[in-house]
Amino acid sequence: MKKFFASTLVAIALSLPQAVQAKVTHLLPKPQKVEVTGGNAFALGRTVTVTDPTGCTLLQKFFTDNGCTIAEGGAPVTVTLVQSIEGAYDYELYGYENETYALEITADAINIKAVTKTGVIRAAQTLAQLAEGYEGTPALEALTMTDWPAFKLRGYMHDVGRSFITADELIKQIELFSRFKINTFHWHLTENQ
Repeated sequence: MKKFFASTLVAIALSLPQAVQAKVTHLLPKPQKVEVTGGNAFALGRTVTVTDPTGCTLLQKFFTDNGCTIAEGGAPVTVTLVQSIEGAYDYELYGYENETYALEITADAINIKAVTKTGVIRAAQTLAQLAEGYEGTPALEALTMTDWPAFKLRGYMHDVGRSFITADELIKQIELFSRFKINTFHWHLTENQ
């Protein structure tokens, strides 16, 4: 019985770091560079102070959707626009901005560095994925991340000319795909046969 009890405790202890890592390993698309720092998580559902020169509404919506109040004197969430992020890769594709961002989450603060406003949006989408799946008050694991897309054009097509769906259903699909950083929608509207 003592062996069983000891082996059960060892199994539980070994599974704890994996529970923290599980959120990061399930991010879609997979981030380029991630390091779980192992500190205390950033608890949501509290007052945060968002300093964002881009005024990203998706970032603000993330915090309000997770029970946070945006006001002065809260946990700092700082967005900084930079010229480049060390170690990141970007290539030119007409009509598509640089989406690179760096994210640092500690128990007391969130720092986002981005090259463009699109990078801030991608960071907000990552935060939303990290906050999913909690029972009770959601939190964000302490980590550092540098991410950029492997492919700048990530899209899907909907052929409503052949398979009609309502506008409400189409809007739901677009919102869902955007959560996973799909950035191009090809809408096939009509047929000429």
